[in-house]
Amino acid sequence: MPDRTYPRITLGLLLLMFGLVGAGVLAGHLHHQAPAGATPASVSRFTIHGSISSPNASPGCGSAPNTVRTGAPVTVLDATGAVLATTSLGPARSGPDAACTWGYSLTVPVTATYQIQVAGIPPVSVARSSMPGGAFSEQDPVPSTNGNPLDTGL
Repeated sequence: MPDRTYPRITLGLLLLMFGLVGAGVLAGHLHHQAPAGATPASVSRFTIHGSISSPNASPGCGSAPNTVRTGAPVTVLDATGAVLATTSLGPARSGPDAACTWGYSLTVPVTATYQIQVAGIPPVSVARSSMPGGAFSEQDPVPSTNGNPLDTGL
């Protein structure tokens, strides 16, 4: 009867070696993964320098009819509605035409289009190609006369 010890030892050593190599490969792969929620450094970024203006602002540019005011939230979403970045409106500037303008800047990942929402006003869809140098401006929508809750400053 042939001795089966050597093939068993060889098979055992091969299995142990493959197990150790596999564990090393897996450990190296897991070690080089970015932490959850981290943005890879290779993602291109784009800075939006935006503003919203209103000719119907309160005296001294305190606020506009649709809750546009210093500190109001600004949210940039991608085409699917995922939030890319948030910030808030800066202090208002009064222009020569008596309109008030509030500005903001934020950096977002590069995509073809963005949805920009200011102060709870419905988002505006904007193509990145239409924002040279990241510049974007919009007008505060004209207040409705049908009792829209946005017009009450809620």
